[in-house]
Amino acid sequence: MGRSTQPARRRGPRRDPRLALRIRGIVSRLKLALFGISTPDACASWERYAQAQLAVHGARGLQVVPVAAMPRAIDALLASIAPAPGQRLLDIGPGPHGGIGLVAALLGADVTFVEYDQPFVVDLDALRRQLSATPGTSASLAQIGGLGGALKVDPIARLEQLLAPYLPLIEAAGGSVEIVPGDFAAPALRSQLHELDAFDHVVCTDVVSPMGDTFSTTTAAFTTGDAERAREVLEGLGALSAAAATIYTAFIVPEESPEVGGRIAEWYSALETAFAAHGREQQYQRVVSPSSGTVVRARLYRLS
Repeated sequence: MGRSTQPARRRGPRRDPRLALRIRGIVSRLKLALFGISTPDACASWERYAQAQLAVHGARGLQVVPVAAMPRAIDALLASIAPAPGQRLLDIGPGPHGGIGLVAALLGADVTFVEYDQPFVVDLDALRRQLSATPGTSASLAQIGGLGGALKVDPIARLEQLLAPYLPLIEAAGGSVEIVPGDFAAPALRSQLHELDAFDHVVCTDVVSPMGDTFSTTTAAFTTGDAERAREVLEGLGALSAAAATIYTAFIVPEESPEVGGRIAEWYSALETAFAAHGREQQYQRVVSPSSGTVVRARLYRLS
């Protein structure tokens, strides 16, 4: 059963200009924080990350968006997804900032979050050692800096705590949120999602890792790191595309790297095959991704 954090009864937005202005201000801050554009130090860190990647992979056509232009890039991304009031959005693995799903709910959409429901521990020292032994990870190593020790992560508790102060505003805006705990690769969870009303938009970023058993700072290393479970996720996304207008997705990689580029290309091809199997035509554009900052790495699919 999902954890509903809003009443089932649908409510329309209250026509209060002050409330609308407040929500616009909150959304503006949230969307920037989601992409790490929140403090001068964070902005400088993403600029260093982008430049480190460009130095290694620029000749392969790597694209970045300067931090100064990121607000416009994020606005363009959200305008392309366009979660409208009353539409349904599925956000798989929203992460520590509530993902695009939180922004959509504040804009009046009905959002279903799928979040991994088992606490786990990231060994940051082991992560550093394993990344050091993996080609194409210099920028990611720079991101964790001098951090060390064990980091305990409880994704469900973190998401519930994050959402709590926004629930009154979401209800006032006419939106709703529901949390479905579990691993999207599990057949039972996907069956549960299929029993819900069809989704207009699907967001699934950094839930699948092409790095095998290499450590990751996301749950992907613990849930969908092997090829079979990755296939289940891709097929599940294709099946949920029956009525979706957009799917926004990316695979978790330390950075743009030819070492995993072939596998990523295969997985996108498998996803597109799943779209076709459900009668959907697709076209996509490359867009920014929260986990890679200003690097243009994700794909936004438009389905018809």
